[in-house]
Amino acid sequence: MSTSEDLRFLSHSLAQMLRRSVAGESPSSMVVEAEGLIESAERLAAASDESFPLYLTICCLNCLADRVAPTAALEALAESLENHLGEEVWKAAGSHRLQGSRVDFGGGVSGTGTSLMRLETFSNHYAAFYGFSEFGKEDQEKIWQKAERGELTMPTQDAVLSGAHGIAWFTDREELEQHCSSSGAKSFDVNQAYDALGLDWTDRWEDYGDGPDGKGEAFSRALAVHCKLEHRQAAESELRVPTSLDGWGNFLFVPGAGEPAESWPEVPSRACHPATGKALLPEGVHGPVVVPEGSDAPIEACGIVSRPGEGDRIAECFREIADRALHRLRSVRNK
Repeated sequence: MSTSEDLRFLSHSLAQMLRRSVAGESPSSMVVEAEGLIESAERLAAASDESFPLYLTICCLNCLADRVAPTAALEALAESLENHLGEEVWKAAGSHRLQGSRVDFGGGVSGTGTSLMRLETFSNHYAAFYGFSEFGKEDQEKIWQKAERGELTMPTQDAVLSGAHGIAWFTDREELEQHCSSSGAKSFDVNQAYDALGLDWTDRWEDYGDGPDGKGEAFSRALAVHCKLEHRQAAESELRVPTSLDGWGNFLFVPGAGEPAESWPEVPSRACHPATGKALLPEGVHGPVVVPEGSDAPIEACGIVSRPGEGDRIAECFREIADRALHRLRSVRNK
């Protein structure tokens, strides 16, 4: 078969597994089949020199293994897999939110949330606020220099706190700094944070050096936005864990395991390191957040993120994440 025919077969097989799960079959009965599809996905990715078969397979396995995935989302994915081979399949699941248990925070607890972004992304969002051009490389350099001098702040209400679905992506600053402690002057180690936040800047690195592949010295400068937040009193739609249907459109938010706790950030689960499965940061803020009036968001130039490994998170971490998904599939039993 051609690569396109192989990909079509892979998509069809994954769709059928999703439909069987919706019909009530235990995902644990599909482990052997899933192992075969993982091998097929690796061969396809190697033949086509692109990672979409890996991405597709991992996301479907995570959906099967996570028992909170809503039936409607699985059905939408299965239908789209039968009709599309491109990454458009994930738009079919975009409107289906994973629903978790109610979380009561009590007393309007306040804290500081942190979001990490590339210099270019930051400039796209905020350059105009500081009177710079979002497209000018010289202006990006000026923004970086001001951030390094600690001269950048903005009113919190002007910070971009929500994504396409109204979800604010912040994790707890104290937790981030604890998990990614730095021995230097910075408040946290930015390369550790890149892993802990499950970020994927593949093909968006700022500079490529003189490595043998022409990409050996890729890096990006990273800025942190710190916002004071009032934690919600209750969150009816709190997600149990970030998964492949959530997590900033990033499959590297791999489901962890845990028990409900009293207050965020001690939430039921944490994001895991993509390769090791080590529990890292608590879930981000899912849903509207309350911003204290009159507070400013300091902007921190937190350093250089060096491209890890080959720089392609999907290919880099595929086998480890697949193995963990298979382990979770084995643990799912019929009631």
